[in-house]
Amino acid sequence: MTLASGAPRRIVFLDLARHLWGAEQSLFTLAAALRPLGVTCTLVAWGQELADEWTARGLGDVVLLDAPEEHDRRSDLSALIRGRQLVPPADALVLFSIALLPVMPLLRAMPRFRRTVIALDLHDTLPGTKGKALLRTVSRTADAVIAVSDFTARQVSSPAPTVLLRPVVAPRSPVRAGLDLTRPLTIGIIGRLDPAKGHLLAIHALSFTDAKVRLVVRGAPAFGDD
Repeated sequence: MTLASGAPRRIVFLDLARHLWGAEQSLFTLAAALRPLGVTCTLVAWGQELADEWTARGLGDVVLLDAPEEHDRRSDLSALIRGRQLVPPADALVLFSIALLPVMPLLRAMPRFRRTVIALDLHDTLPGTKGKALLRTVSRTADAVIAVSDFTARQVSSPAPTVLLRPVVAPRSPVRAGLDLTRPLTIGIIGRLDPAKGHLLAIHALSFTDAKVRLVVRGAPAFGDD
């Protein structure tokens, strides 16, 4: 695998998550796939946990902003505004949260980013008609949208999203031809244990099948440690 001509060689990812959620795992997967291609990746982090894990995996430099331990929208944006001079020059900035879009005009005004492509990594959904309309509106301020699936990509139309599935690298072991119908079909749901993820909906849907199904759920608690 090689980079296309004109592809960015220096990418800065901005992620305000405090914990290593599934979206952050996908971010780290992207960075791990880019480094062998000669791309320099930097993480701008709001949380120590992300910064430490990025460093432990050897993915590149880290800029840790002075932000509160817990997520707060106004405080998070203020942390970036205060620390914007710490963000290194780059060919591309990838905002890993819809919440960061309001600061895009400020970043564009900085001389070091006037020729930088600013992209939104879209891995969330905004519920309701108003939420979808808001997402379509704010996404237009980005130069590019990278969607984690066709489902998330359908939320926006401009700029036309590019779907980049994760993991980037296919598994080494070959996929088995056919299914052993004598054994239960294992279905996995990976992600934080949050009502918004629809675990109960999946369980309800599976109750209508006559097939032998084994459901495996893995994820960190959305609230607290329980």
